[in-house]
Amino acid sequence: MSKSTQINTAPTLRQFATYLAEGELVVTSKLGTSTVSRVKFRQLEYPAGVGEGEAFIRQRVMTEFPVAETMLGPMFEICICDQARAVSSLLGA
Repeated sequence: MSKSTQINTAPTLRQFATYLAEGELVVTSKLGTSTVSRVKFRQLEYPAGVGEGEAFIRQRVMTEFPVAETMLGPMFEICICDQARAVSSLLGA
């Protein structure tokens, strides 16, 4: 199993999903070399239902990094979708 996966949302906008420790994941959004958001959660917390991952990540990002939506503007929802795709890829779904 891979320890990290990356999705390029745009040339300078990247989404990462990474295993940190046993059962713990982190999802990061980077614009160039700057981290826009970084949320950590247990794998067991991540919903198994199709489409529920995006809502889960959106809620976490909006709670922990509310400025991310303003910084990313119209790209915010695309980033959330790509973060969920990165997590699915990492988990082998």
